Amino acid sequence: MISITVNDVKHDVDVPPEMPLLWVIRDELGMTGTKFGCGVAQCGACTMHIDGEATRTCVFPVAAAVGRQIHTIESLSTESIERRLAGALIRFCARLGTPEEDGSSRMMPFTHEMLSRYVGTSREIITHHMNHFRKQGYVSYSRRGILLYPQAMGALIN
Repeated sequence: MISITVNDVKHDVDVPPEMPLLWVIRDELGMTGTKFGCGVAQCGACTMHIDGEATRTCVFPVAAAVGRQIHTIESLSTESIERRLAGALIRFCARLGTPEEDGSSRMMPFTHEMLSRYVGTSREIITHHMNHFRKQGYVSYSRRGILLYPQAMGALIN
């Protein structure tokens, strides 16, 4: 039995450890959004995010995925990414932020690349959602850092 975490859900699968992750997820778990293309990790049809890194899974053994976070195309819905990003920002505030009088938390600037690795999606998608959060008033940028409103953002993850 091999345990893997796919789209934030733990699964136990009874497959050979050398079986490619693509086939485990498609055939054993029934998630068919990620496709088979060339079988030699060249075309990108089998790409999934493993610990935030784009990985060609047609040649990636399932045993190498144990203990790692796997995200398929099914997890990349707008709602899922927004929830994961909001959760990450709230956790960053709790650990790294300086509380302000209005309930916000001031943080040093961070890169969207860093967030993309943490959330498991691309930098461009993170940028889109951060701009959306800014327009909604959850985040503001200044020369002194980034101001986050974690209490308001909490509504996005509940």
